[in-house]
Amino acid sequence: MTPLERQHDVLLAALRIVTTEGLGALTMQRLADDLQIGVGSLYRFFPSKGALIAELQRESLDLVSTSLRLSQTHITELLEARGVDDPQLASVVRVVGAARFWIGAEMVFPQEIELFRRLFTDPAATMDDEEGARVVPAALRLLELARQALDDAVEVGALASGPNLERAVILVAATTGVLMTSALARWDDAIFDGRRLAGVLVRDLLLGWGAAGAWLEPADDLMAALAERGQLVPTIRR
Repeated sequence: MTPLERQHDVLLAALRIVTTEGLGALTMQRLADDLQIGVGSLYRFFPSKGALIAELQRESLDLVSTSLRLSQTHITELLEARGVDDPQLASVVRVVGAARFWIGAEMVFPQEIELFRRLFTDPAATMDDEEGARVVPAALRLLELARQALDDAVEVGALASGPNLERAVILVAATTGVLMTSALARWDDAIFDGRRLAGVLVRDLLLGWGAAGAWLEPADDLMAALAERGQLVPTIRR
């Protein structure tokens, strides 16, 4: 096994522990035991647990970014196939697509999205400046894809002018939070339907940012067609 393959196995094993048991359960010794290797071997790849978590998060974010980029390509292809030539409607479809991608991502990338959530909610999630410097650029690459869709919509007059990177942060963070309400669905699945509520949130945000309500229903219909093809959140292999 090459060093690159061994590192890949280490990251996958760490991801399993973190997403099933939490960040607190991940130690270098526990990881070495699971992999049946000496703990010293892990330190040849990662000098600390923080460095391991940072690389795991960076890789996970890049994986999701690659899928979102491909999703936007599929949206463009679908718009062309359906003969959608209204630039304002097309731009809103792309923004809705970016939002719907995030809503559906937990179904295709459950471990990566769970890691993303734990890093914001788990007290054990700490990174120093050097580790954060590896993660933040990957997060920004993901947000930039959503920002670009928002920029395009503003440029053609489909959305009001505004701070689009900030809007992208709001869109991802707020959607992530609303999706977490599904944890309460066993008590009332009508009220705590996270995916439905996230869809309502996206609609309200876009209306607040100036989108015409008449564009949102056809945009949702196109996203449903894309989801049926498995192209809304394309699967990307690690």
